[in-house]
Amino acid sequence: MHRYWVYGLRICSEIAFPELLQINHPGAADVYISLGDPFFSLNAIDMAKPLSVVNTENYTAIGVKDIAVYEICGGKRIIVHPRPSATSSDIRVYCLSNAFAVLLYQRKCLPLHAGGIIQNNQVTLVMGASRSGKSTLMYRMMQGGYQVFSDDVVVADTTIQENVRVHASYPMMKLWADQMRAMGHPMGAPIRSGIEKFPCYFHSQFDSQPRSVANIVLLDTSTAIQSCELRRLVGSEPLIETMRNIYRREWMPESMAKLSVGVLLQLIKNSACFEIIRPLEHQSEDEMTRIFTSILGEKK
Repeated sequence: MHRYWVYGLRICSEIAFPELLQINHPGAADVYISLGDPFFSLNAIDMAKPLSVVNTENYTAIGVKDIAVYEICGGKRIIVHPRPSATSSDIRVYCLSNAFAVLLYQRKCLPLHAGGIIQNNQVTLVMGASRSGKSTLMYRMMQGGYQVFSDDVVVADTTIQENVRVHASYPMMKLWADQMRAMGHPMGAPIRSGIEKFPCYFHSQFDSQPRSVANIVLLDTSTAIQSCELRRLVGSEPLIETMRNIYRREWMPESMAKLSVGVLLQLIKNSACFEIIRPLEHQSEDEMTRIFTSILGEKK
């Protein structure tokens, strides 16, 4: 059995996950991952579809065509039924994303689609839609000697009422081929079939301690500007934007709606919230990095 830490949880797994932080915890785990039957089937799961789902409050089954069926049970167990032709990387990536998102919601945890940089014992969260520049910014900050907290998912602790803390996901960044070459890392296989992003591990620099949040930075793009712009989010904007970045929100049960708003309001209350808008049609990576670095030292 393999023993790991991820999303603030201790894991005992029959499947090896090179992405995760190995730990030594001989006692009971929070979550158990087991291998099931490659020919497992449920009447309600149609494996001819790209994604097929059976979803109740404490049990969810997710069928991913040609990859696996994932059973998620009561926030404590994931059973993986891999298809014979599936690659191990594809099996793992859907487990760490969709299956774990369901499990976190079953445990009343709130995952956010955000990266993070550690500064002065706190974390600055980075949120943004695909192609907004989040991966590029995280890569550049690592190149600049900053400590990456998490690449693209953090989990907010819903048990703390005042100063909400967040847990990291796991020590792997997802980088494009040119970024991997620039860092001198061998590319190997992509993180999953059909996507040209590659795993960049940082196990030796990974910090699994929960952190309070100093800043929340939203990245956006515009065709109407020629240089980066920085502004402070005001009014209801921070809540609206953080709610947009709830991770895999389609798996969140309705019963968590009120709880999630309360957690995000507390997170915003104790953080400074900014937006960096970069031009879509002009090179702006250096300017975006400079502005973000200045935020890390900004006093609330």
